[in-house]
Amino acid sequence: MDRQALLDRPKPPRCWFILDEAVLRRPIGEPEVMQQQMASLIGVGTKPHLTVQVLPFAAGGHAEAGSSLMLYTLPHQSLTAYEEGSHSGTIIENPSDVAIRRENYDLLRAMALSPRDSEAMIRVAMEDWTPCEPPLT
Repeated sequence: MDRQALLDRPKPPRCWFILDEAVLRRPIGEPEVMQQQMASLIGVGTKPHLTVQVLPFAAGGHAEAGSSLMLYTLPHQSLTAYEEGSHSGTIIENPSDVAIRRENYDLLRAMALSPRDSEAMIRVAMEDWTPCEPPLT
């Protein structure tokens, strides 16, 4: 929640999020929780300093599959990368290694749906998480 608060401060950072379609489809919690998460993603995407794109399953494999990649540009510093797996994370500062991650990120951005199409996919996923009524017995 503290990290999310940074996005609403007077001078928020410019952020671009690329989400794998799996985050929309894999159940984490009850359907109501998933719907709330989808609504939150849609809300984030409406803020001018935030961009949300979905990388659809149809895009196939990619260089960053199985990990999470973050690129940071901090004031008066060079671009830094952070890769995170299920058990560890690594800060990458070597310029040539960061350049490889930047290229991977740019490719992911190109493979992802546009922000508008991403919002449409999130809305469809949100509808898919509508709880079903139990059958009448």
